[in-house]
Amino acid sequence: MGKRTIVYAEDKDDMRESTQEVLELLGYEVHAHANGQLALEDAIERTTRGEKLLLLTDNDMPVMNGVELVRALADANIRIPTIMLTANDKVPELLEAAGVAGRVDKILSKPIMNLQLFKEALTSAAEKHDCLETGTPMDFAARDSGALIGL
Repeated sequence: MGKRTIVYAEDKDDMRESTQEVLELLGYEVHAHANGQLALEDAIERTTRGEKLLLLTDNDMPVMNGVELVRALADANIRIPTIMLTANDKVPELLEAAGVAGRVDKILSKPIMNLQLFKEALTSAAEKHDCLETGTPMDFAARDSGALIGL
């Protein structure tokens, strides 16, 4: 599996810029947006062209928050490996209430303090989707402590 392009939604400029820099140092191409609506439009356009993406999103943003972004992608029948970076410990309940908890592969607390955990979350989310696409079995229980990390 090669590296994917990351569509990233974060409203705080400093957080968006520093995280984008880290992702680029890890070898990802990053398209960063200040809200979920812009990220949604970008993700739809890129998946329509057949690009394999990862979605990295904050939850608490203006215009469209992270849960609304995940819901909109689900409504459009677009499945993208998704990681939420958030300081909001209510996100699991918000995802559940929106009926999209299963659409988020990981929830990580921000700010990111453990780069290795972040790298593993990116790789794991992409690998899960690659296995689903190819039908390749993979024992995620042995490799992953669950969808919610860091909260």
